[in-house]
Amino acid sequence: MSQAQTPEELKSCCAVSYESDLAKALLGESYHPGGLDLSRSMAKSAGIKKGDKVLDIACGIGTTSIMLANEFGASVTGIDYGHENIATAKARASELHLDAEFVQGDAEKLPVEDASADFVFCECAYCTFPSKAAAASEFARTLASNGTLCLSDVVMDHDKAPESLRSFAAWVSCLADARTTDEYQAHLEAVNLEVVSMKRHDDAMLTMIDDIANRLQAMKMLGNLGSDFDYENAQELIDDSKAAVKNGQAGYVSLLAKPI
Repeated sequence: MSQAQTPEELKSCCAVSYESDLAKALLGESYHPGGLDLSRSMAKSAGIKKGDKVLDIACGIGTTSIMLANEFGASVTGIDYGHENIATAKARASELHLDAEFVQGDAEKLPVEDASADFVFCECAYCTFPSKAAAASEFARTLASNGTLCLSDVVMDHDKAPESLRSFAAWVSCLADARTTDEYQAHLEAVNLEVVSMKRHDDAMLTMIDDIANRLQAMKMLGNLGSDFDYENAQELIDDSKAAVKNGQAGYVSLLAKPI
């Protein structure tokens, strides 16, 4: 895939990548470190309960949205840039007769009314948004005055990380435009959201990297990668990502933030 030149091209390329069969095979049901265990833990820490209105931004195929509706009784609206992801999420929720709807939309221009969500979820996606300031502003705009933002994402110190983690492939892998925890906190503070708790989950990120490496190796052995897939480049990205986490240059963090 060629380097994206504009924000809209970048969003489209990311959406297509995450809707691909390869992404589904490599990432599993939850497209983020910690999977549903981490999502569930954030929901419990935030205090989500039956009837609460939850906005799940960059919801993918609806895995977290469905869990929040099914286990917590929340009324969930999932937003994703990918049309295929939305179609898949709708079908999954419909089969389970859950209180969840899914809408195609842009995280930087959410099709949601002001102060309409008790909770906003965004998992392993903020780092891929071209305008993080716009997305943070949308988090704040859509949250009710006593609401809570539940954000988890990759963190990265690019001053120390290797050059390979700045490529477009690394961007799609949630690495190239990940920022430090201080930068994320500053983005939220700029829109009057105060971080009230923060936890590191670097072990979960290492586990996910190992899982991806094992699945990739299995697909290579079975000849399921396709002739145009650059296995060596993918393996380099995996190795450098793992080293960056072990060296403290990268990691995964979850945080809760509330309107000031």
